[in-house]
Amino acid sequence: MPMMKLGLFFEGCGHHIAAWRDPDVDAHAKQSLAHYVEIARLAERGKLSLDDRIDKYLPRGPPGWEGITIRHLLSHTSGIRDSEDGGEVFDLRREYTDDEIVHVAQSFPLDFPVGSQWKYNNMGYILAGIIITRVSGSFYADFLTREIFRPLGMRTARVISDSAIVDDRAAGYVGADVGIRNQDFVSATLNATADGSLYLSLDDWSAWIAALDRRALLSSVSYDALWGRVSTTDGQIRDHGFGWDHAQLGGHAVLEFDGSWQGFRSGIERDPTTQLTVVVLANLAEAPADVMAREVMTAVVSSPHR
Repeated sequence: MPMMKLGLFFEGCGHHIAAWRDPDVDAHAKQSLAHYVEIARLAERGKLSLDDRIDKYLPRGPPGWEGITIRHLLSHTSGIRDSEDGGEVFDLRREYTDDEIVHVAQSFPLDFPVGSQWKYNNMGYILAGIIITRVSGSFYADFLTREIFRPLGMRTARVISDSAIVDDRAAGYVGADVGIRNQDFVSATLNATADGSLYLSLDDWSAWIAALDRRALLSSVSYDALWGRVSTTDGQIRDHGFGWDHAQLGGHAVLEFDGSWQGFRSGIERDPTTQLTVVVLANLAEAPADVMAREVMTAVVSSPHR
């Protein structure tokens, strides 16, 4: 059944609040931060650079694509058509090879010249995942599990697999004319692309946030980039970075991001000063996980006792 879960994390400790019938039910989450960490780990080993052109690893694209770098993919400044902008660009019931996915991405004109604007883009993460697979020599999700999840103790974090038996797996739901229904079918390959295909429990989130707090896995330089803002070619500094958005809640600076896919929603707010993090997970497409996360964070930062 639909449910929401709320977690508050501070200085490596997590508190699960408003527990439902089964506190171990997983929820689906975006993985933008994880992809930056994957890319940064490969960069620190000299396997690639954020400023490498993507045609070093992918088939050469149409005119205009030659300036696109990995940094553009992760910072949402590539201009590539988003996979969900104005309707899906993929047939969600069809299986695709990586080369076919790249071909679909290259079949649309760029929305704007490379680096000139910021626009959230799932396709950038999909292509980054393919690059990780080709550079690491293993499927990006296997690399993610080996290099990040297991070392950090994220025991139940995994990429989606409809065929695998996953204990306490939550189903995703969407609203219907009357009540709710199951989410629509998506093919196995499109349900495992790198734009949002993870199952994470609150325990996994606790381990992930504790790693961010202690700056695990990456160098200080890579972490500084993670928390920073991106700039566009017009000289503007945008309120966005490698996964995080910079926002104000009650006059207080916070970092935030949210995601949704197949009947799941997540909302995350982080106070960079105190390292307090709020995580809300839901398995109903219409659930206001992002709104709830903001409301909880606003209440905390506005409290005279904080």
